[in-house]
Amino acid sequence: MYDLDHIGIADLASVVHRLADPWKAFALFRVFLDESGTHSASPITAIGGFIGSLAAWQSLEVRWSNALADCGGAAAFRSYDCQTGEGHFESIPQPIRLALVKRLAHVIADTEELLPVWSAVVNEDWDQTVSPKFRESFPEPIYLAFSEVAMRIASWSQTHGSGAPVALVYSEQEEFKEHIREIWDAYKREAPGANLNSFTTASYLKLIPLQAADLFAYEMNQEWQHREYGKFGEPPPLTIYERHPMHIIRQKMSVHWGGTFDAEAIRVAMARIAA
Repeated sequence: MYDLDHIGIADLASVVHRLADPWKAFALFRVFLDESGTHSASPITAIGGFIGSLAAWQSLEVRWSNALADCGGAAAFRSYDCQTGEGHFESIPQPIRLALVKRLAHVIADTEELLPVWSAVVNEDWDQTVSPKFRESFPEPIYLAFSEVAMRIASWSQTHGSGAPVALVYSEQEEFKEHIREIWDAYKREAPGANLNSFTTASYLKLIPLQAADLFAYEMNQEWQHREYGKFGEPPPLTIYERHPMHIIRQKMSVHWGGTFDAEAIRVAMARIAA
C-alpha cells in the first residue's frame, strides 16, 4: 500500500513495469491550457514533461525533496502557487520562493538521462486553420499535442531505451481526466506499434516527478504565450524570477524534443495525415 502523503517512483515502477524491463522508463507530463491550469480563453494548449529511466527519476526525487525542505518547507511544488504565493506557498516570502524555483530548475538540469518533451498548439491558429476532415482525427488541439508527444516518446524508446517500454503518467487534472483517457485510447488504436505499455494519472501532491513536469510545462507555456502574443524578440517576462528557469534548464538540457503548431505547422500536419 502506498503512503498517503507520497508515492515513490520505484513503487509505481513495480506496478506498471515488468521485472524484466531493463529501463523501467517513465514519461511524466502536465497539461497546461493557461497559467492557472484552466481552459478559459486560453491562447495556447501545451503539454510538457520529461522521459527518463527509473534511476534518473529516483535521483531527482531525492534532490527535489531536499530543495523543498531547505526553501520554506512547502509540502509540494506547483508553479502557479509558487508564483502567486498561494496554496502551499501562502506563508512563504517571495525571496524564498524565488530561491526555491531556481534551485528546482537546477535539480532538473542536473539530472542525467532525463529528456524534456513537449508540444504546444496556438489555439487561434487552430481555430482558423484546421479542416473538418482533420477534426475527425484531432477534435481538439490537445489531441494533436498528445500525438506529437507520444510519437517522440516512442522514438526515445527506440533510440535511447533499446526499445524498452515506456509508462506514461499524467498529472491528475479533473477537467482533462476523461479527455486524456480518450486520447490515449485513440492513440493506441492508431499506433499499436508504439512501445507505450501503460497510462496512469496521479496527483502531483503524491508523486514528486510530476512536480518537475509541472514546472517545465508551466514555463514552456508562459514562454510560448509571450512569443505568440507578446513583443517579438523580447524574452519571456520573469514574473517573480530574477532568472528565468527555462534558461537554467537550457544550459544543460536540449529542449528541442518538442513541436509547436502554429498555422503553418498545422497545415503541414494536415497534409501529412491526408497523404
